[in-house]
Amino acid sequence: MGDKILGLSSLKKNDNYMGLDLLHSRTACQQHILIDRWTSRVDYESFTTENHEEYDALSKRFSYLIENKESGGTFNLLLP
Repeated sequence: MGDKILGLSSLKKNDNYMGLDLLHSRTACQQHILIDRWTSRVDYESFTTENHEEYDALSKRFSYLIENKESGGTFNLLLP
């Protein structure tokens, strides 16, 4: 669903893309966390390299919403 909301059409075509979660803080109304889910880090890096123009355009499109953009790390799913 996130790919439709964000308008990133190449995500829909990528079998390694597992989805996107947008979380909203219960205590800080201006705080959100965006989680991209991929089958592997290599698949994510390959996608962003191959589609950097579309990804960059998306970042610019939503730049007014971003005050602080940082990676929280890379995680593995323990329980589905």
